[in-house]
Amino acid sequence: MSGTRQNVMRRAITLILNQPEAVGGFDLGQLENLDRPGTPLLKALIETIQSTPDILPSVLLERFRPHPHYRHLQSLAAAMPETDQAIGLSAELSGCLDQLKELARSDRVEILRAKASEQSLSTLEREELTRLLGQRK
Repeated sequence: MSGTRQNVMRRAITLILNQPEAVGGFDLGQLENLDRPGTPLLKALIETIQSTPDILPSVLLERFRPHPHYRHLQSLAAAMPETDQAIGLSAELSGCLDQLKELARSDRVEILRAKASEQSLSTLEREELTRLLGQRK
């Protein structure tokens, strides 16, 4: 990447806009607890691709013309992502999505810990926290 390092959300969106087929069967449920800028847009892009798996990048962008961030999407789509040719765009997107899944996991852990400091967690919440802590990288 040139200049400053792009954040992972922006990078994932850029990669998706340039190679939508790389999304594949990504499970959006893994981003359920992600509360970061760009999350709704990322989810909308993935949902659109999954409902039309063979969508072309230009058609994907056109579907988002009414979106309030359309002009930003245009600039991201126009910038062909720089990537290590050995890794490829698909592998880099997979890495970005893995990072976002980890952020979603850590966000949920923080929510549950904050709740636990104020009140008791339910049995399901305690089990979820234990499971999430076991997933830590």
